Amino acid sequence: MPSYSLQIIPLSGLDFIGARPSDFQVQFGSGAGWNWGTYKFSYRSDDLLTVGVNDEDDRLQDDPANPYWSGGNFPAHNQVISDSVRIDGTTYPSGLRIEDEYELWVRDQDGTKYRLVAVSVDSDPDNPYSGSTVIGYTFDGDWPPEETKLTILRGSGEDGQEMHPPPPPPCFTTGTLITTLHGEIAIEDLREGDHVLTLDNGPQAIRLILSRCLSARDLLRYPNLCPIRITAGALGPRTPREDLLVSPQHRMLVASRISARMFDTPEVLVAAKHLIGAPGIVMDRDSAESGAGVTYYHILFDSHQLLLANGAPTESLYTGPEALKHLPVDSRTEILTLFPDLARHPGIAPRPARKLIPGKRAKVMTQRHCKNHRAFLAPRLDA
Repeated sequence: MPSYSLQIIPLSGLDFIGARPSDFQVQFGSGAGWNWGTYKFSYRSDDLLTVGVNDEDDRLQDDPANPYWSGGNFPAHNQVISDSVRIDGTTYPSGLRIEDEYELWVRDQDGTKYRLVAVSVDSDPDNPYSGSTVIGYTFDGDWPPEETKLTILRGSGEDGQEMHPPPPPPCFTTGTLITTLHGEIAIEDLREGDHVLTLDNGPQAIRLILSRCLSARDLLRYPNLCPIRITAGALGPRTPREDLLVSPQHRMLVASRISARMFDTPEVLVAAKHLIGAPGIVMDRDSAESGAGVTYYHILFDSHQLLLANGAPTESLYTGPEALKHLPVDSRTEILTLFPDLARHPGIAPRPARKLIPGKRAKVMTQRHCKNHRAFLAPRLDA
């Protein structure tokens, strides 16, 4: 059964400007007669939650158990929450049916339109006619930047709608040079069992390599999956040695006086997307606009490690609970087979190689580096 993850904005993560609509949370019936109005709101990215979905196809649909009742043109199938999740004080158990309940078209102040999907769960998993409760919202396609003021243009309460959730992003891109016992080797040429030089523990054998290809169409539909380009020297002098492209969630090592003061530790790991705004670090849309697409790669060791990619210190795959949720079922199964302790203790995160900095604080850190014109890496790591 294919599995995917949805990034959900909980109801509490929506900031309405003025009146808050009372009919956002509970829907009974088609909703065709709702008064959508022209409500204005924004969302906060720090409130985003990940909801795993077990699905028998790759689309989040309305009324999957009763498509003919709702007018959907697809076979009846299971589409349920894969792991229990707590949202706005309520715990929703695994196995609860999850749906694309209704959709809204919204517009920002520049006129750009976005498609917002209300995600709901059935009140009674054994009774598909019991009504649905909206637990949050996700964007189908482009996501506006957080805190963007959005205005509702129109809504669709019609039955049978669907969205295609984005595939999960792994780490490095094709052509990335990884430092090994035998010099630098392109990521796509590495094999399980090869020894990579790590910053803390010397040569370490690769236990597993995973890859995922995203087409240009995927990236155009979900631009938040486009790689982050870290240009040569953007982290510090000669670091990286040449441009490095990684997935948005992939973490880079930061070691500076600013980060040490903020986090009370000499070195930390920060997601590449939270370094955007610093000179030379941008979202790279070339793979989408050129039609080439992108292939992402994970490298897994016995434990979380620091390694060098194009000469820049960065991380291997971290197998924390949230990271595992973003992997396809077959990849997750392979990892849990290699490391059964992760399956026996699913709620316990393994020890990271360095402190992991969450988004809001990471963005503040980046702003301070920019304001003070400081490099992300101290001189001893730039050599």
